[in-house]
Amino acid sequence: MDQQRLQELFKRYYQQTATPEETAALMAMINEAPDQMLADIIREQGERLPAAEAVIPASVADSMLHHILQDPRTSRRINWWRYTSAAAAVLLLAIGITWMMREQRPATVKQAPMADIAPGREGATLTLGDASVIGLDTAANGLISQQGNTSVQLVNGQLVYSGGAGASTATINTISTGKGHCYSMVLTDGTKVWLNSASSLRFPVAFSGNERLVTVTGEVYFEVAPDASKPFRVQIANKSSITVLGTHFNVHAYDDETDITTTLLEGAISIRKGAQQQLLAPGQQAIINEEPGINIRKQIDLAQVMAWKDGYFWFNDTNIYALMKQISRWYDVEVRFEGKITGDGFSGKISRNVPLSKVLQILELNGVHFNVTGRQITVMP
Repeated sequence: MDQQRLQELFKRYYQQTATPEETAALMAMINEAPDQMLADIIREQGERLPAAEAVIPASVADSMLHHILQDPRTSRRINWWRYTSAAAAVLLLAIGITWMMREQRPATVKQAPMADIAPGREGATLTLGDASVIGLDTAANGLISQQGNTSVQLVNGQLVYSGGAGASTATINTISTGKGHCYSMVLTDGTKVWLNSASSLRFPVAFSGNERLVTVTGEVYFEVAPDASKPFRVQIANKSSITVLGTHFNVHAYDDETDITTTLLEGAISIRKGAQQQLLAPGQQAIINEEPGINIRKQIDLAQVMAWKDGYFWFNDTNIYALMKQISRWYDVEVRFEGKITGDGFSGKISRNVPLSKVLQILELNGVHFNVTGRQITVMP
């Protein structure tokens, strides 16, 4: 198989410069190409087309894909989602548009257009020690609170705590992100924190004593400022704690999920559950649930764990129920299920910066369907 030739034909086909002979050759090569070669080429071409996704109507996505896969010259049937990324799916839809334009065949719309719901954005609420609440998504840059010796400021949209020398740890603040929001902040010791949607961090306005103690719910990523004399400790819903000196790690601890996972990127941390304690090395993940003990996974894909912070959903054989929890949190929607849904896992990478309809459009390539009414999504077989 001439991979370079196949790659060139894909490129010309998308650019609508392929001759009828080249189009026929492409269809024939698709039938014969090894799965991985085809997936790599489609992915490479798709990732060069970031703007393509925005111009594809969700209402014709199903018919476009059907047209591509049912073309008489391409007898091959492939579960594209399993072999390709979101960019690949976008390219397939773009090819579908091109082909239908060439053949002048009308699209068959199988369902009403999905309502567009915007993706999540930066935003949070800050609850001060006196129980007053500040909406951070509407606050202007500058000083927003003075708590003893600690100044609380917004700097380019980021919450920054500074000062605090000699202050008491008795004053506790809480930053919370609702569904459809994320946020970042800097604690008084210089520790940087990123909160995913539906998450919270409870912390003192200044650290004193012999430790730096914070409490989290949801998903939070830390880059802890080193201080050998004052370990940084994270409490998770009274189920476990994490102790570090200076390191980078991610905590995933949502109330509606059974597993609490802590993934270490740099440094070293100690995970404690009751009387049990485990040390974690970079690239490892600790899982705590109702089962006894602390389960350690090695050789974790750190890019996948941190995809949320980098602006992506990244699924790896993820079942539809776990996947839709992520969708629900980020797009602030309610999800319900009808009928017997596929047990197949989803694998792929999708931008978190696209409207909901585009995400559902890609997921439909794997045989599930959605009905969107207001902010409620019904998942159907």
